[in-house]
Amino acid sequence: MGICYEFRSQEAVQSVPGAGHGLVVYLDIMQDTYSSHPKYGNPGAGVKVQVHDFNEPSEVDSFGVAVASGHGGHIVINQVERKLMYPPWGVCSPTLPELKHYDYYSVAACKKECRINHLITQCECRPYWATQVNASECEAWEILNCAG
Repeated sequence: MGICYEFRSQEAVQSVPGAGHGLVVYLDIMQDTYSSHPKYGNPGAGVKVQVHDFNEPSEVDSFGVAVASGHGGHIVINQVERKLMYPPWGVCSPTLPELKHYDYYSVAACKKECRINHLITQCECRPYWATQVNASECEAWEILNCAG
């Protein structure tokens, strides 16, 4: 994965449907700087895009939509609201667990918190993307040797 950019705005509201009424972004991905040899780099050129809740961490590797170099793309989004159901209607607690490294609870934040805690406990370092954690960044060999 390359460099990650975020467009974050709680004020950007789209009230008219249609492809011509949304966010338009043009990127120069500088494809001439890409390595075409799989041994020395990623031969694919393009971007991955993910639309997610403002308070939720991104999971571009899992849920990103790829857009190839020189092409355009459209992403259709729908908002789905889920309410946790506590007993006797469900198995969820009426209170959300408090997370140590994220301000808001979500499944994505919970999974990332679990990964962070595992690495800190097992390896005494943090993943490269967990910049909010006060610990040294894990080297690849540390993760391979101790995280199991």
